[in-house]
Amino acid sequence: MEWWKEFFDGPYGKTILESFEERAPEEVDFIEDVLSLSKNATILDLCCGLGRHSIELAKRGYKVTGVDFTKQYLETARNKAEKRGVNVKFVENDMRNISFNQKFDAVINMFTSFGFFKDKDNLKVLENVSNALKLAGRFLIDVINRDWIIRNYLKKDWREIGKCLVLETRKFDLATSINYGKQIIIQEGKRIEKDVPVRLYSFHELKSMLESVGLNVIASYGSFKKDKLTFDSMRMKIVSQKIK
Repeated sequence: MEWWKEFFDGPYGKTILESFEERAPEEVDFIEDVLSLSKNATILDLCCGLGRHSIELAKRGYKVTGVDFTKQYLETARNKAEKRGVNVKFVENDMRNISFNQKFDAVINMFTSFGFFKDKDNLKVLENVSNALKLAGRFLIDVINRDWIIRNYLKKDWREIGKCLVLETRKFDLATSINYGKQIIIQEGKRIEKDVPVRLYSFHELKSMLESVGLNVIASYGSFKKDKLTFDSMRMKIVSQKIK
């Protein structure tokens, strides 16, 4: 079984994803800005998780479709959207298999929800994004910066999130740029241990991949505050536009 089919489960959603809910308004401010969204724009939130960006965007009047593979995340997202009185279309699907055709003004892929597959399948995801966009539509991808990882590599670390202890060990393969991580969540005396191998990309690699599917890179940032992307940026946010 592919690792991500088991990794993204209830405990991860509750412990990790819900801890980022309060950041949604600030992050959506950034999304609105860099995508130059027009009123009533149609937006695809690819790998929407619990829907924090989808719901916040819908609250601001956009027409949003959220796609994710994890059924229980979508159920949670639908419940949250209903409670907040907003309409979001949530769809269960693998991002390699989406087949939208020039339907959206913008697509977002946030929080390193990319690099889960082999290179050819990761490229297929970008092809699907390009197909989903209208001409001149924009795509925002937010991922870990491979070059920062190389400069600041930690074989292990830990952090507290609420009442949980999250431990991570890592082994980086320079030949493939795959970070073989293992995440351990300890909560209420229970231990959950899962592997999480992710293909990390440098800026120039992603730029080349985006351009190969008809998406022209028009901006890049190192933070949600629009800081310049550098080697010292832990994350990179790349904005591209469909040109053909």
